[in-house]
Amino acid sequence: MLSRKLLSLQLISYGFKEESITMHSNPNDALIEMQTNDFDIIITDWDMPDINGLEFVQKCKKIEKTKTAYIMISAEAQSEKILFAINSGVTSYITKPVNQTDINEKIGKVILWLEGGHNE
Repeated sequence: MLSRKLLSLQLISYGFKEESITMHSNPNDALIEMQTNDFDIIITDWDMPDINGLEFVQKCKKIEKTKTAYIMISAEAQSEKILFAINSGVTSYITKPVNQTDINEKIGKVILWLEGGHNE
């Protein structure tokens, strides 16, 4: 819970409005919400209850209705794991601990990607 709150504060510091940020402690709750709401950016952890972040991204991709960017946050810092995540559909990757500089850099690139500017 503390890490989600910290991430929320970092996103607000980047410029997101608090009311535009949705957080879930359970990936299944997020999948249910995706049935009725569109999201531009989904930030997920690699390690979650029930399913891992890569499985979550694959399930999201099956139900997304609009172009969605996926940012994976993880303590997994090995280049082969990061490459595997990118090859599995993750748009961007942030290694823990997450800091404001990482958020600013990755979110900026993801927004460009969503606008069709370039791939990360």
